[in-house]
Amino acid sequence: MTPDAPPAASSAPRVVALAPAAARATLERFAEAARRAGGPELELVAGDEAEIRARAGALLGEWDALRRRIGIASRFNDPAGFLRGVAGRHGVPCVLAMRAGDAFAVVVATLEHAPLVHKIGYLKLPTPKLTTLRVAETGLLCDATPAALDGVVATLRALVASRAVDHLAIHNLPLDHPLAQRFGEVAAAGSGVVPVRRGRWRTRLLDPATGAKLVHHSGKTRHKLRKRSSTFDEAFGGEVRLVRIEKEAQIDGFVRSATAIIRQTYQAALGIGVKDTPAYRQLLADLAAAGQLCGYLLEARGEPVAYLVGDVQDGTFRLWATSFLPQHWELGPGVVLLWRVLDELAGRGVALFDFGFGEAEYKAMLGSERIEEGDWRIYAKGLRGRAACLSDRATGAADAFARRLLRSRNLVQRVKKAWRARMEKGAAKDAGKDAGKGADRDPGKGAAP
Repeated sequence: MTPDAPPAASSAPRVVALAPAAARATLERFAEAARRAGGPELELVAGDEAEIRARAGALLGEWDALRRRIGIASRFNDPAGFLRGVAGRHGVPCVLAMRAGDAFAVVVATLEHAPLVHKIGYLKLPTPKLTTLRVAETGLLCDATPAALDGVVATLRALVASRAVDHLAIHNLPLDHPLAQRFGEVAAAGSGVVPVRRGRWRTRLLDPATGAKLVHHSGKTRHKLRKRSSTFDEAFGGEVRLVRIEKEAQIDGFVRSATAIIRQTYQAALGIGVKDTPAYRQLLADLAAAGQLCGYLLEARGEPVAYLVGDVQDGTFRLWATSFLPQHWELGPGVVLLWRVLDELAGRGVALFDFGFGEAEYKAMLGSERIEEGDWRIYAKGLRGRAACLSDRATGAADAFARRLLRSRNLVQRVKKAWRARMEKGAAKDAGKDAGKGADRDPGKGAAP
C-alpha cells in the first residue's frame, strides 16, 4: 500500500510517518509496538527529499491544503519547511499523517534526543537525555469531526504507549480546540502529564468582511501612542526611519544590527532573539525565498535602536522576537516600533498580528484580543519518562510556591527588574570586551561581524 493510496476501511486510523532517515529507528519501534498492541497501522517513509516527494507527493499537497483550509498556515506546519528539515537544515522533522475513513489529520513535529530543562524561577535543572516528539504551535492539523479527532488521539496514545519516545510535548494549543479536552486519553497511556496554561495576545488589523482597517484602542490610548511616537522623533531631530526586512540580500545587515542590540540587553544572557549562526541565517534565507520573511529595524540617526522579526503567511504575521537598546528605554523605542509596524502591515493587507505567547505589558496595551492556550508535557512509562515526570512536577511545584511568595510580598516586578538589570550589566560588559577586539567591526553600525 502506497502513502497516496486510498485508505482501507478500518476503525483504527492508518498512519503514514514522514521523516528523514535519522528518525527511522525511533519510528520503527513505534510501528512494531503499535502492531503488537493492535494499534494504528503505520507506514514509514523515511529518506531524503527526493524519496519523500516520490512516495508521498500527493499527501504533501493534501497536508498543505488542510492547513490553509482551517486557517492556521505557519512556518511550523509548512510542508516546504518540513522538506528543508529533511535536507538537514532545521532539526529532525517528523510528520504523522492519519486517515480514518474520509477523515484526514496531520501532526507536525520534531524528534529530539537531548535533556529537558526544568526551571525554578531562573534556576535551570536539566534532566538526563530523553527522546522527545515535540509538536510546535499550529502543529496539530485536523477538522473538528469525531473521526479526525479520534484518529489523532489514537495515534498519539499509541506513540506514548510504545515507549518509542520518552516524552511527548504539545505546545501552544488553544484551550477551546476540541483536542485540548482529550489529552487525558493520551496521557493515560503514559506515566503522567504536566499541563501549563498561558495567554496569547493578538491584534486584528483588518475587518474580515470588508478588509477595512480596524481601530481597537481607546482615544486615550491612541493619543498616548501618537505622543510617544512624536516624542521619539523629536529626540532624534526627526531622523527616524522604519526599515522593512524581506529579501535575502538584507539578512546579513539585519542579523548584525539585531545581534548588536541584543548584546546590550538581558536577552543575551538568555540566548534568545536573533542569532548570528549559520542555521539561523539559513532559516531567514529560506523564508525570504518563500516570500514569508518579515522583519523591521527602527533606525534613529542611522543607528538601529530596535528590531523585530517574524513571518507572514496567509494574512497573519507571527512575531518571533523583538528588542531595543536599553539606553533609550525612556523613549519607548520598542512600543514605537510595534505601533508603526502594526500600521505598516495593515497597509500591506496583513489581517492579523500574533504577538506570540506571554503576558508582557506591551502586548496587553497593543493587543485587541487574548486567547487562552496550553502546553501538555506527557511522559511515557519507562524509567526515563517516569523520572522526568517526577522532576517536572517537583520543580513546577517549587516554582509556583516561589511565585506565590513573591506575589504576596509584591516583589515579582522588583525581582524581575533586578535580574534583568544584572543580565544587562553583564551583557554590556561583554559587549565592551568585544569592542576591544573589533578590528573587523563595521564602525558605522557598531555591529559584530
